[in-house]
Amino acid sequence: MFLAILLTGLGINKQLDLQSLLTAVGRHLAKEQGWYAERHGTQRAFIISVVVAGAALTASMLMIVRKLDHWVKLAGAGLVILVSFIIIRAASFHHIDVVLRAGLADFRINHVLELGGISLIAVAAICSAKREPR
Repeated sequence: MFLAILLTGLGINKQLDLQSLLTAVGRHLAKEQGWYAERHGTQRAFIISVVVAGAALTASMLMIVRKLDHWVKLAGAGLVILVSFIIIRAASFHHIDVVLRAGLADFRINHVLELGGISLIAVAAICSAKREPR
């Protein structure tokens, strides 16, 4: 149920493009407060914070789901990938955008991360539902 509500909220966010609004507000504040030219340190700290928070979220999730079904663990891994991707993408740093747009043929890293996280959650939900008695 938690994942269903979270993914519904993320779907609404995807349609409304709220992360672009957040980025625009942050950029505006940085320019208004005069630290836009020195934003790279803030961006680096943000990315490091995301990595640390992602690691902490992963460790916490592993502790919570360790006794649960392996499909729940797979859904949790998908959630960590998806949320980490969304936060980094929302930051919209140009050097990160270049990496995320890189890829091979039609497979871009951003597509692999976003759709990969969603796919892990979907596979876990389908497989778990097949095992659950009605």
